[in-house]
Amino acid sequence: MAYPLPAEYRNAHGITEDEGEAAIYYITRNWTRDDLDHLPSGNRYEILDGRLLVTPPASEDHQNWAKWLFRYLDRVAPESWRVQWDIGLDFGPNRCFVPDLLVLSPETPNASKQYNAIVPALVVEVESRSTAGVDRVDKTLAYAKAGIPGYWRAERNGRITVGRLDSGEYAESVHEPDEPFTVEIPYPVTIPARPSDPR
Repeated sequence: MAYPLPAEYRNAHGITEDEGEAAIYYITRNWTRDDLDHLPSGNRYEILDGRLLVTPPASEDHQNWAKWLFRYLDRVAPESWRVQWDIGLDFGPNRCFVPDLLVLSPETPNASKQYNAIVPALVVEVESRSTAGVDRVDKTLAYAKAGIPGYWRAERNGRITVGRLDSGEYAESVHEPDEPFTVEIPYPVTIPARPSDPR
């Protein structure tokens, strides 16, 4: 059952009672993968356990960090491994995500749909203030449950948290901006100290 917006809130913001009921319905409803086909373009839409997550287009700063990490991952990718961005992942009707970057092994089918039922070898999320909580808690649990071997969270100050799946949970190591590090998942790659400006 949806709870109505209080009249004083509606009046203060010029919202009619019908608009208020519609807003509460869309906030509290159980969203599914099929609903995503009917949403307007321009935002990134994800579903986490029936909750709709809406992220506006990324800023240039956000994109710069994603591009910087992409270059290092792509440069040493073994033959037939693919490093991609903004590929939709489908983990069931109530869980759909669009990570900033992902690495696909040669055995992974081509991601040809808006949301794909595939398991990447690695997903990377570049955190922003609006997504940090979801990236650090909700997505960490969801990606582990999906069986993704590696999960990196990159903060815009250059700190990178590397998660390696171990017995259904991520064993995490935190690498400060001035600390180069080497990982074996998805394949051997060394990430150098991060610049203050990743352009």
